[in-house]
Amino acid sequence: MVKQLTTLKTNTRKIRQLGLALCVFFSSFGVANAADDVNIAVVDQFAAILNTDQAQSLTEKYKTELEAERGKLVALDNEMAELEGRLEKEKDVMSQSEVMKLSSEIKDKQLDRNVLIKKLRNRNQDAQQEIIGALGPKFEEVMKKIQEERHFDLILQKQAALWASEKYDITKEVTDKINSL
Repeated sequence: MVKQLTTLKTNTRKIRQLGLALCVFFSSFGVANAADDVNIAVVDQFAAILNTDQAQSLTEKYKTELEAERGKLVALDNEMAELEGRLEKEKDVMSQSEVMKLSSEIKDKQLDRNVLIKKLRNRNQDAQQEIIGALGPKFEEVMKKIQEERHFDLILQKQAALWASEKYDITKEVTDKINSL
């Protein structure tokens, strides 16, 4: 799976470099003439993969798995709000040691909250990488089929283009074809 992600990232990097080289090349001959002779497309590979039915169902599965962690986060937020409210309300009548103890509890809750948020972010990133790794081969297969059917001279990663008309964007077509596999 990591190898597939690395391959996708390497391919993306190569596509961007090729796109830049071709842009420089075409600009030296005049963009209008070059555009007439070249069949170009752009695709957002991550959007194409993440919008598939399989990716959506896996995303829902991961969301369900993380509900308990999100519940803990909400509980921590509520506890912190309660402690902060108590500190604000009773600060004047508390002893210095009570204020310090309550402040320490709030800081501990904040640290726990930060750790939990980091854990949720990491799990979310891991889930996205798993999805991309699982669907990467299908993406590659669909891209080959589209190339064979439509005979593109150049397919760029959408992010590599400064601007591209919607007529060149094949992301939805790729998503639909992955869904049909």
